[in-house]
Amino acid sequence: MKRIITLIAFLIIADFSSAQDREEYFVINPLGATILSEPDFNSQRIGRINPGEKILIIDPDFSKESTLSIGPHLEINGHWISIHLSDETGFIFTTDLSKFPPSRLTEYEGQEELHLSGKQLKREEYSEEQATEFGTFPKRIKKIQFEKASVEEVFFDGCLTWEYELKGFSLSEAYHQVLQLTASIWDNRIEIPKVISQEQNTWNFSNIDACQEIKLVDLGKGNYRISFYSCT
Repeated sequence: MKRIITLIAFLIIADFSSAQDREEYFVINPLGATILSEPDFNSQRIGRINPGEKILIIDPDFSKESTLSIGPHLEINGHWISIHLSDETGFIFTTDLSKFPPSRLTEYEGQEELHLSGKQLKREEYSEEQATEFGTFPKRIKKIQFEKASVEEVFFDGCLTWEYELKGFSLSEAYHQVLQLTASIWDNRIEIPKVISQEQNTWNFSNIDACQEIKLVDLGKGNYRISFYSCT
């Protein structure tokens, strides 16, 4: 029977014999962290830990790496960790997790998504005129600086354009930020964009709801750019 685990703090034990090293991780997958019966992506799903929940890994063993295939255009490396439930052992793949605590940045645009941007450091909003062949029109710009990201939001001619610059992220964290920022939630169901192509260091995603031209760019050295737009 599939179980849903919704604990504020969930204990994951990798080794009962020693508890010297304890590391906190957080679920960043908007679909939750899936618990499988075996360290195999094709094994039975026996549970899930909800997005944003904190877990504690004791004496983690990350010596053996595996690869998760998101599709034909994206693969992400990670590790299997075992968890001990009341009556059985399950496994979680670490690409669903991050060591950086997520936050809900509802204070600046009413979003409920989880972000790994850290604390807000600086914010500015202003307007400027932009000339077009049909005349000059106002353009509203919002820039926000966080500990691990910067965001630029531009509203012009009925369209909102977002650009996120991420720093110190893994590919898994950057990919899940794309999902958190663009996922469509309706009738208690979550729809996420799919990776449809790759052009060198850029992954292109399918349009979802009002989000168009979703892109993830690997800038190197743990830096990534996410961009997309929405028009009314």
